Amino acid sequence: MSQTAQLLARLRRGPIMPVAAIDELGILALSQRVTDLRKAGHNIETEMVEVEKRDGTTARVAKYHLIAEAA
Repeated sequence: MSQTAQLLARLRRGPIMPVAAIDELGILALSQRVTDLRKAGHNIETEMVEVEKRDGTTARVAKYHLIAEAA
């Protein structure tokens, strides 16, 4: 199964962020796979969220939500 197919299946279960994409799916280039899904007609929303890093500082990362699948 391709990474884009794996990602679509995962998005059907709920939002995903980069760390989860790496841990669960082994996808390092999450934004590129999301772009592939968008080009295929899927409606995916990007929400920027702040997460706490190990050193106590924060970083903004993308959280992707599947809004609607391609027909």
